[in-house]
Amino acid sequence: MKRDNCRRIMSFVAVLLVATSVGCGETAKPGDLVEETHFLGLEGAKRIKAEIEMAIGELTIGGGSDDLLDAEFTYNIKEWKPIIDYRVGRDAGELVIRQRDTKTSSFGRGVRCEWDLRFGNKVPMDISMEVGAGECRMDFEDLPVSGLDLSFGAGDVDLIIGGSNTLTDLDLEAGAGDIMLDLSGDWNVDLNAWIKAGVGKITIHLPADAGVRVTTSKGIGKVSMSGLMKKGSHYVNEAYGDSDATLDIEVETGVGAIELRVGEGREESITI
Repeated sequence: MKRDNCRRIMSFVAVLLVATSVGCGETAKPGDLVEETHFLGLEGAKRIKAEIEMAIGELTIGGGSDDLLDAEFTYNIKEWKPIIDYRVGRDAGELVIRQRDTKTSSFGRGVRCEWDLRFGNKVPMDISMEVGAGECRMDFEDLPVSGLDLSFGAGDVDLIIGGSNTLTDLDLEAGAGDIMLDLSGDWNVDLNAWIKAGVGKITIHLPADAGVRVTTSKGIGKVSMSGLMKKGSHYVNEAYGDSDATLDIEVETGVGAIELRVGEGREESITI
C-alpha cells in the first residue's frame, strides 16, 4: 500500500505553506463558534469504506456509536464546515468526511477546528485518511477494521489498535511529528504493517504472545528496542514462528528515533 513519494512530499509542503504563511493574502479570523452533531445509520450496509480528509485541525477517532457514526464538529471559521456524504450500494456503504475550504493563506489566533468521530462495531470497515496539519488521537481497539491507510503531514499521532481479529493491513505515514502506535493486545489474524516518519520519533508497543518480525530503516537517528532479538536481517520476539498470528512490520524514519517495546514493564534494551 505504499504511496507515491513525490505526491506525498508535494502535499506535505503545500500543507506547511498554508499553515505557516504570514502576511501572504487574507488572514482567516475566527468567527462564531459552531458545534454540530451528526448521526448516521448503516442503512443496510454490510461493510463500510470510509474516507476522511482534514487539512488542519484536531482529530479524535474511537468507538462508541450504536450504529455507523456519531460525530461532533467544532469550528469557528464558517468555510471549514465539514462535508459528509454517505451512500449505500450492493450492501456496501461509502462514507466521505472532508473539510470544506482550506485555501486561506494564513490563520489568526483563536482558530478552532475539532472533529470527534465515534464509529460503531457492527460491520467490518476499511478506513483511509489524510490529515494535513494537526494533532490526531485514534483508538481502533474495539472496532472491526480490516484495513487502515493513514497519511499525516505535520503533527503528533497517537494510534491505539491493541489486538485485532480483523486488521490485516496498516499503512501509516507522517511527514513531521512523533508517532505512538500501540499493537500490544491479542492478535488472531496476521498483520502486514508499514510505518514511516520523515522527521520525528516512532514508538511502537508490540505484543508478547503474537509473533512479531520487524524490519527497520533509519536515516539520522537510532533504533532502540526491548523484548526483540536479531534473526538474519530482522528482529523477532520469542513468539515468532510459534504463534497462530504474526505481525510483519516495516519501520522507516528519515530524521528521528525508532523505539520498539514488547510487552509491559521490560527494562532491558539494546541500541543499534
